[in-house]
Amino acid sequence: MGFQAPLLSADSARSREMLAQVHPEDLIRFGMIPEFVGRIPVVAALHELDQAALVRILTEPKNSLVRQYEIMLSFEGVQLRFTEDALSAISDEAIARKVGARASRSSSRSSCSR
Repeated sequence: MGFQAPLLSADSARSREMLAQVHPEDLIRFGMIPEFVGRIPVVAALHELDQAALVRILTEPKNSLVRQYEIMLSFEGVQLRFTEDALSAISDEAIARKVGARASRSSSRSSCSR
């Protein structure tokens, strides 16, 4: 661990386990000042989303991107339906670009423009 430490692969199970066990005291020992660490209420380790999780994010929330596009285009008289293959392609593009769920909006735009 540290700024000069050799990088481990992102798929390393050991690195994921270590990150999940980080405590505020570890951050202080790493070199962060206690005043800064004290302002971080929660320390959480995040993992990359897989295709199924990205598709769920695109479709399940009340204001999901899929519903937003369907509603926006319905104002123009267009009935838009996303197939499972289209949702898979959008999530694959987000994974390939390593942009995650927040940038799915831009991934879906670029996929449609091709």
